[in-house]
Amino acid sequence: MAKYEIIENGLIKTLKLEGRLDTGSARELEVNIQPLIDAPVQELTVDLSDLSYISSSGLRCIVRLYKATKEQQAIFHIAGVQPAVQEIFKLTGFNKIFGI
Repeated sequence: MAKYEIIENGLIKTLKLEGRLDTGSARELEVNIQPLIDAPVQELTVDLSDLSYISSSGLRCIVRLYKATKEQQAIFHIAGVQPAVQEIFKLTGFNKIFGI
């Protein structure tokens, strides 16, 4: 199960994920990130430095954040990608989309 924390500094926001973002925890995260998607943002960083696994459902959450950020013409970053998670990004081709 993944834990998450949203850190806000005005319009600069960070979503820090920890643990395993699997199908069950992605459903919970999907609901809880909606305010982050709806709020104005200048820059959003998704910090994966403490994330050990991500499923396709977890990737979908990140894609939603990416699209919402880009719709606002804001900056989107993914930081701290660990090797196991990096491999999943490579297998799905998302490493090219997110520039990681």
